[in-house]
Amino acid sequence: MRAAVNEQDPRARRSLESRPLMKAFYNAAPWYLQNLMVSSYGLLLQRYATGQKVQGHLSQLMESQWLSKDELVGIQSHKLRSLIDHAYHNVPYYRELFDSLHLKPEDIREPTDLLKFPLLSKQDLMEHRDRLVALNFDRRRLNYYGSGGTTGTPLYLYVTDENEATERALNLRMRRWAGWHPGQRRATFNGSKPVPVDRRGTPLWRHDWPERRLFFSIWHMTRENIGLYLERLRAFHPKIVEGYAGYLHLLALHMERAGQTLPVHAIFSYSEPLYPDQRRLIEERFQCKVFDWYGLSERVASAAQCERTDGYHVSAEKTIV
Repeated sequence: MRAAVNEQDPRARRSLESRPLMKAFYNAAPWYLQNLMVSSYGLLLQRYATGQKVQGHLSQLMESQWLSKDELVGIQSHKLRSLIDHAYHNVPYYRELFDSLHLKPEDIREPTDLLKFPLLSKQDLMEHRDRLVALNFDRRRLNYYGSGGTTGTPLYLYVTDENEATERALNLRMRRWAGWHPGQRRATFNGSKPVPVDRRGTPLWRHDWPERRLFFSIWHMTRENIGLYLERLRAFHPKIVEGYAGYLHLLALHMERAGQTLPVHAIFSYSEPLYPDQRRLIEERFQCKVFDWYGLSERVASAAQCERTDGYHVSAEKTIV
């Protein structure tokens, strides 16, 4: 169940207002100062990922990955009953929904019982913002951000620290399946804008030194300079390369035309569909397996591939699909 944000909330307004200012300051800064800013944020992420909360969830997930389907359904049912009880007693929207459907919390005992509910639509979220926030949570302690807006208008949401920590731990588990651990070099090709879009000239990447990570700007990648990207990538010696499937495929296409390879330990693909022909060429040119990840900005569901890469493992410990 998802809590929508009230944009009239002072904390939400401050967050919305501060983002353009921070972005403008970053975009105006010289590239070497941008490296420091990216690294400062990377240091925060590193401390968070190696912190007790995330590592505690990761330890549990490394054990639960070996459970049987029936055991996982048992975990889901237990967590579902707790969530339903919380929603009924603390979320006005769900209390009214239960009552209108003549349901009680004890009527929802296992995943199949969720069919008794109507779907929660984006329109519902927009119309019932305030009544979807649990009364027993202090909004000042919730994390606030917007969804990607893939299906239209972005949603601005509140998410608990617990949810964020679990999602990070799930992603780290997938990376362990590929043999990667925090602190090992990685190169990233995703939708972030490490280099301002209107910036001209090199370098077209930014360093996150604490995480030993190199962010490449996909917004500046062209037929003319893609060779420069590959030269820098080769010189960086990453353990893994990650990012959007389409751009990883472009790199592989260029290497194929040039008769080149660039061996790395693993490729992580996300945020775009990964087609079989793309996977084949990426694996051929980077000489490793591609591990694909499916997730949502709303942190509701996720699924990941292990080394067999013949399907996806749904994060059953966290979500019901």
